[in-house]
Amino acid sequence: MLKVFFWKDQIDILRGWSLGGKETLAHVPDPGRLPGLLLPNRKVRLVHQPSKKRKTDYTLVLVRHGSIWVSVFPAFANSLVSKH
Repeated sequence: MLKVFFWKDQIDILRGWSLGGKETLAHVPDPGRLPGLLLPNRKVRLVHQPSKKRKTDYTLVLVRHGSIWVSVFPAFANSLVSKH
């Protein structure tokens, strides 16, 4: 789990720090949906997807909003629902 502390210069990259204090970068699949959702200190969930073709090893999939988790990666949401 990461807490967001600021955006990097590129809008599609999230920079945050983990509970262990390690800085981590994550790809943001659809940044246009996030202005009111992805705010400083929000809890987020990432999936680990390392690849030499990617800028980051992680992808943002969920953002905590109040008491619920909001999916920000449509493909992940479809996968999650199909499993349950």
